[in-house]
Amino acid sequence: MYKVLIIDDDVPMLQYLEKLIDWSATKIEIVGKCFSSEIALSIFQETQPDIVVTDIGLPIIDGIQLAWTFREMKPDVRIIFLTCFEEIHYLKQAFQLEANDYLIKDELTGQKLADSIEKALKWIKARETSQERLALKQDIQRNKVILKEQFLDAVFKGNSLLDTRKFGERLGVQLTHPGFRLALLYLDGRSMLDIYEIKDYALLQYAVYNIVEETLTDKEKITPFLYRNEGVYLLCNVVLLSGEERAQQDAFLSFIQDVTMSVERYLKMKLWVYYSSETVEFDSLGVSYRQISRTMEQAYYFRHESVQASNGDVSFRSIEPGEFDKELDVVQQAFKKENPQLIDLALSNIRKKATEHRLLPSLVKETFETAVRSAVLETHIPVVENFYPLLRNSAHIEETEQLAKSALKRHLQLALNSEPGKVNDPELEKINQYIDDHVCETVTNVNIADYLHLNPSYFSRFFKKRYGKNFTDYVHLYKMELAKNLLNNPNETMENVAYSLGYSDRAYFSKVFKKYVGTSPSDYKQKKNYERLLD
Repeated sequence: MYKVLIIDDDVPMLQYLEKLIDWSATKIEIVGKCFSSEIALSIFQETQPDIVVTDIGLPIIDGIQLAWTFREMKPDVRIIFLTCFEEIHYLKQAFQLEANDYLIKDELTGQKLADSIEKALKWIKARETSQERLALKQDIQRNKVILKEQFLDAVFKGNSLLDTRKFGERLGVQLTHPGFRLALLYLDGRSMLDIYEIKDYALLQYAVYNIVEETLTDKEKITPFLYRNEGVYLLCNVVLLSGEERAQQDAFLSFIQDVTMSVERYLKMKLWVYYSSETVEFDSLGVSYRQISRTMEQAYYFRHESVQASNGDVSFRSIEPGEFDKELDVVQQAFKKENPQLIDLALSNIRKKATEHRLLPSLVKETFETAVRSAVLETHIPVVENFYPLLRNSAHIEETEQLAKSALKRHLQLALNSEPGKVNDPELEKINQYIDDHVCETVTNVNIADYLHLNPSYFSRFFKKRYGKNFTDYVHLYKMELAKNLLNNPNETMENVAYSLGYSDRAYFSKVFKKYVGTSPSDYKQKKNYERLLD
């Protein structure tokens, strides 16, 4: 049954419309009759009708305004307008709304109303059919993506060459020429977190896949593959011609550049590109794949948006037992003290130490994962689905750090929100989030105004008026609270605290600390040590 809502401020007219046609014969149920636009909005929200028959000349909110609101709530609702007079400005607005019909009350008959309803139903049924076809097409496309992934898996594993080729040809994979080039388009998770959520990552990868397909022209012999959680692989099929390698490589990279620009334009995200160094035959693609995987690991500490795979090796040091115990303990303190800044400091220190000593990337990722898993045990809040695979596949140390920070802060925020009596300030939370993410830097009102897309002068006035202090004082106070927490640790040095909070000069840090805390950092630390002795 389809649903209709009838609206008219004339109650006898409502009764007349209800009896004018046999609604049940057209498989339509009247889910509401009302004479007030306010009541109509409530009924519409609750019942979500397919068709609305409404008078235009309603008091308070006229029928046109009401219809626009309905369209915002349900874009495909069909509208039939009723009026006692035919005025051109109403007709124009009705056309803009793509109303199904515009009926004059004085000329209204059962047949005219039935015809209008039938026209609306035809539109709805046609849309439903179109949506079913689109859903079927999407299912077919999704299945093809899965089959292509299975094909690429067989290629990388070195399965039977003849069977694998036949499998690829059935899927429309370009296998015309004897030469192949391979590239991986990896979607940077760090840039994702500025706009999207972790749960959106799989969908965003699919969006990259679609952008590749839309960018392809007849001249390119390139096939995209969504492969596991790694990203989008591009398989380029070329002729093996002596002296043409450079030209073929340039053409391949030019196509990748076009895709990269489109991803930045439409998704507002960065792509990391890893590509094979040479053209190989079909049965050597597994070697190219492993070469790209090894190059990804070797480039873990370097920021290069496009990396050519090589056979060179980069040596990494293993992690010593207990090497990050201090940082993991600080993460635990962040939850006990309800202090998100401690999360930033702990993870930033893990990143700095790992980068300085070139620690084995897989073990560094395990360390960040351990920090998140400890929060899961602490809060009993599960991580977002696919978070751990995304963390393990991260391509750069800063990306790993940011993914872990995002998950930890989400857990802390959810834990805080679950406590009774907590009052949230969304604007201040955004500001605090920015300070947390840039705690090792100097944060100014210009930085935060740009982050919030506000004029710096306006932001300064707004902040002072709302919170009773200027933004510079707020940042210093914010950091000094964190400094006190850090100095409570007997093994923490003032130099490290100053550096961790973005104060490169120890003397300046001491001056700021004394101004906002009322004592010097050394006196504060000495006092805390004395209190511990008394305890």
